[in-house]
Amino acid sequence: MYGYCGKILRIELSTRKISAEPLSETDARKYLGGRGLAAKTLFDELEPGIDPLGPLNKLVFATGPFAATGFPLNSRWLVAAKSPLTGIWGEALCGGSFAVQLRKAGYDALVVEGVASSPVYVSIIDDDVEIKNGTHLWGKMTLDTEVAIAHDLGLKERREDNPSVVCIGPAGEKLVKIAAIMHTAHRAAGRTGLGAVMGSKKLKAISVRGTKRIPVADAERLQEMTRNVLTECKSDKTLVSFSNYGQAGIVDVLQEMGMLPTKNFQRATFDGFEAISGRTMANTILKKKGTCSQCPIACKREVEVKARATVYDDEERERRRITV
Repeated sequence: MYGYCGKILRIELSTRKISAEPLSETDARKYLGGRGLAAKTLFDELEPGIDPLGPLNKLVFATGPFAATGFPLNSRWLVAAKSPLTGIWGEALCGGSFAVQLRKAGYDALVVEGVASSPVYVSIIDDDVEIKNGTHLWGKMTLDTEVAIAHDLGLKERREDNPSVVCIGPAGEKLVKIAAIMHTAHRAAGRTGLGAVMGSKKLKAISVRGTKRIPVADAERLQEMTRNVLTECKSDKTLVSFSNYGQAGIVDVLQEMGMLPTKNFQRATFDGFEAISGRTMANTILKKKGTCSQCPIACKREVEVKARATVYDDEERERRRITV
């Protein structure tokens, strides 16, 4: 089955059972991509009315068929579950390297079930999958967690071999309903509170490293398409803007359209939008650009802020200029 690993990894934390099941070609064609596969899995397997933070909820980490093939702009992964924030379908997406490494390990998706009796993390290195003691990680911030896992696996001095890690911090552990699942300490699968679901399962982190190749039907055609996309990335105005200004490059556009989320969408415009625009940040605090795995856009911003931000309430804002 070209473009797919053909396997779904399933981890049952209550019984510590680890299994791999085949991904059928019918499901791969009918439920295309990570979102389709996750939706199909949860629709089939979750009972109506379950507690999002209870043992019957499931977390699905899923990828798309282009991840790890070398085709650009396809390194994003999706995580889904019943949301503790809304009580309905919950999903969040994130970039980075997790999707690429999960696929290289041989899996199109990972389904996490049950609840561990004490904090754990999952280590995946190709076919070697383990549920490891995570007690020493509980309470740590996300960057500290990633460093500790690398040390656990003996990778202190070999950053190129470090695993790709998704994890939660103290908010997820304490079941805060807006908690995110973090990746590389600064990327977030931040919507619908799925970090709390991970915390409810006492699952601190998932670490994955893979070395396998994804089978493709026509490698030469894929390479040709890759070259075409790379050329377009250098000429398309929208993609060039993302490269120059990051996602904050659309702040001006959202302000003009009345779609800029302000005060948790109580308002749709922001009086001080110029100060937080991508263009302003590029001209003032931008130090370096970064990118996700197999992506030429480099929309990631690495910035240095030397002055502390000042934010005023509505009454004070009428008399003062907001500084950022």
